[in-house]
Amino acid sequence: MVSQLPTNARLEPDMRPEPGASGLRKVWTGRYDDGDPILLNPDLPVPHDSDKKQFKNKRIIGIDVARGLALIGMMAVHTLPSHSDNGSMSLAFWLAAGNAAALFAILAGVGLAFASGGADGATGLKLRISRKRLFLRALAIFVIGLLVNQIFSPVVFNILPYYGLLFLFAVFFLGMRMRWIAISAGLTLAIMPVCIYLINHYAQPVPLENVTVVDLFQTPLAAINTLLFIGAYPVATWFFYILIGLIIGRMQLKIMSTQAYLPFFGFLLAIGTWMISYAGFTIAGGNRTLLAAEPQLSPREIERFRVFGAEFDYLPHNTWLWNLIAAPHANTALSILHSTGVALTALGICLLLCRVIPRVLSPLALMGSMTLTLYVGHQLYMTYSPSELSSLQHFFLQLGLGLTFAFVWTRFVRQGPLEWVVSKASKGGDTLLESTAARHAKGQRGSSPSSS
Repeated sequence: MVSQLPTNARLEPDMRPEPGASGLRKVWTGRYDDGDPILLNPDLPVPHDSDKKQFKNKRIIGIDVARGLALIGMMAVHTLPSHSDNGSMSLAFWLAAGNAAALFAILAGVGLAFASGGADGATGLKLRISRKRLFLRALAIFVIGLLVNQIFSPVVFNILPYYGLLFLFAVFFLGMRMRWIAISAGLTLAIMPVCIYLINHYAQPVPLENVTVVDLFQTPLAAINTLLFIGAYPVATWFFYILIGLIIGRMQLKIMSTQAYLPFFGFLLAIGTWMISYAGFTIAGGNRTLLAAEPQLSPREIERFRVFGAEFDYLPHNTWLWNLIAAPHANTALSILHSTGVALTALGICLLLCRVIPRVLSPLALMGSMTLTLYVGHQLYMTYSPSELSSLQHFFLQLGLGLTFAFVWTRFVRQGPLEWVVSKASKGGDTLLESTAARHAKGQRGSSPSSS
């Protein structure tokens, strides 16, 4: 006779469970604590131990690590020389120029996706609250960026005013399906680099270095044109990074397979765009065409633009061939895709490493948890730092100060000081929205046929 086994117990040979429903189970997503998967062989080790390591207080540590890496990359670009002694590109510039800021922007999009429902997406009241918070957050960051420019006159380009506008435009995309976000990203990539090229070609505007509060009132057209089209981080093209971040944040980013896809496809994208650009200028004879179209430039100057990108100048615009450049801050389609590929590679590697060595990477995660505060600190340091130090000394001094501040501050307060200000500002009006929704729901129940 076959013996019976109580419901939910482990099945042994020649045993059957008791008849009847066994209750509902959650869908297992692969994370160690999601659902209740059955181990067919109890002697096999649980294969998801690394899942637990990648979380801290429900945050994915790898995201903060990537943010810290992006911040350090931007520090390196602003501090270390772009050229080595023999005139070639320095290692810091090769790794971080354009790529660190792109990673910064993509991670902003990922954060927006997380804050608005993650993979499931927010709807109804939650979506309205997410949009309201993002709108206020965008205004707060925009104002902080303008005030930093106005009060301290930083000597390096400040991304924060651009960042605020990027967030402002992202408000309209929070509740959008992933398919339409992807279509919007494709249209942005196809149209906006062309718009920037045409504006530079025909209007030849002079951009402002760092837009201030006074600029918005005295020269509003120049300020808006700088922020949207011709500045260091023009919203028109950099919004692509936000959309890519939103798409990534809507994925199951905590699963290893998703994390592994990011560096794989990112590396292919980075290499592919570089090869297309290189082939266009060398094999297809693009360099000769550029020399003919830009007689005022020497072959060495053209090579500098092709390799180093815009750097502190702005690309010439006498021929469409300039759109084949994949160098940093060129704002061409190839340049944007190349930096996207590098950023995805870095993000995927950070996520995978945090499954194995999260403690080793915790200093990066600490800095990544308060990038707004540390970025403003970096701007102030670059403006007021002593000039007698070498660039390498400046870099490591900033790194040490930032890490020390983050370590000490988080011993007492969870958020960075500016992060706290922005968070408080963004949550203003939550109660009003919730009470309005509650009254609306109560009114609907009162007017329903069942209530009469």
